[in-house]
Amino acid sequence: MSEEEWTTDRIDMTPPQPVIIPKGILENKTFEDYFWRWYGFVIPDKQAIEIIKHFTEGLSILEIGAGTGLFAKLLQNNDVDITPTDLLPPIYTKNWYRRFWTDVESLDAIEAVEKYTDVDALMVVWPHLDEVWCKALQKYKGDKLIYVGDSAPDDFHKELEKNWEFVLNKEMNTFPTNHHFTEHELKTPTLHLLKRKEKE
Repeated sequence: MSEEEWTTDRIDMTPPQPVIIPKGILENKTFEDYFWRWYGFVIPDKQAIEIIKHFTEGLSILEIGAGTGLFAKLLQNNDVDITPTDLLPPIYTKNWYRRFWTDVESLDAIEAVEKYTDVDALMVVWPHLDEVWCKALQKYKGDKLIYVGDSAPDDFHKELEKNWEFVLNKEMNTFPTNHHFTEHELKTPTLHLLKRKEKE
């Protein structure tokens, strides 16, 4: 699909509804940990899955830092060709996460990009503050990028500004906890679709 053919005309772009949380739950640290460890840091909604599928129609995706593999599983259920990878996937190690939604290959971000050189799109959801994400992005040779979060370090965002241009930005939901937003200053998670800038 050419860039000229790509459009969101057939996708419902209505902003996501706020997550309904029972009174008192936000003060419950145990429930907060349960949510993050079983599902992840961003809530994938139907619109986001449709947008990603439309953006990568007929293409293959490599996801780095896939965590529980929830995004990958939902995309796989919608016939998207995606390979999820993570340095410490739940299926292989007893790490922070408590379950997996699909098989996640044990590779760090740079190893994954070096192994899967023929993919058409790169996807990263909620990257933490680590230089590995920028290095992986620099090694990636494809022309499409899916980035969810706004949580990546400055060098990653500088790389985006230098070599990538935004095609679409869509706000998404996360579990609205008092603890994480206070301690880690998390921003509203956003789905960003990007394409590589043409060389001048």
